[in-house]
Amino acid sequence: MQNASPSLPVYYLAASTGSEGGRMDYSAFAKEHELEITVKDRVALVKFNRPHVRNQMTYAMHRGIERLLPDLGIDPDVGAIVLTGSGTDFTVGGSNQQSYKTVKGLGLAVGGDQGMLQDDYDFTAFPETYHVAIQAYQEAGITNPRKELSLVELHDCFTITELITYEDLQIAPRGKGTADVAAGTFTLEGELPVNPDGGLKCFGHPIGASGIRMVYEAYKQIQGKAGPRQIKDAKLALAHSLGGVPGSFACGVSIVGRTDTK
Repeated sequence: MQNASPSLPVYYLAASTGSEGGRMDYSAFAKEHELEITVKDRVALVKFNRPHVRNQMTYAMHRGIERLLPDLGIDPDVGAIVLTGSGTDFTVGGSNQQSYKTVKGLGLAVGGDQGMLQDDYDFTAFPETYHVAIQAYQEAGITNPRKELSLVELHDCFTITELITYEDLQIAPRGKGTADVAAGTFTLEGELPVNPDGGLKCFGHPIGASGIRMVYEAYKQIQGKAGPRQIKDAKLALAHSLGGVPGSFACGVSIVGRTDTK
């Protein structure tokens, strides 16, 4: 383990040439900023998803038990979503003009085993997410995702994954994601809300349903029907899903938007 910056508590593990490289411990990274992200997600849980919960977990409280929530439980549940065609557009939600929203952009990529074979794979970026985001942005006509997106639903299977994905989705400059976390950029009231519903860390991770749930959240936000977590005047929402291990991921990105947007 080696300190990657003299001023920030960011660490990386060197990739191994053996299969054990795919079983890296994400939670060895960026503890201070990890905890800030986790608190953000738990606040969403307390405010919106679990009204019977009375006590918000603070940053100071979480530091003492930081190994408690480094990742999340999974289960075998599945989900489905209906896409309908309208000319050259795909829509979510059927043909009702008041309910359907247009799928503006899609991207999909599958990696090989590069992370287990490359000595310079440092686990601070996931190329599959980066390239998929570019595909979806190009299809949606988005040139500045940080400014043009209204919200992002991303796959926070581990707290560190959320931090890495900020940069891979190009909503934070490379190496500056920690500064944006500290500035509150991705909170519900921030410049670009990320996981306003609390993300996977609050919902759990049913393998066959998480991606669908995230698209549905994006859809409800664009409809303006997300309840107390509604983002004001939401026009474009991105949903990001990821599976596998570093160097061998499958990744998908969907961008949903209002019918009057681009």
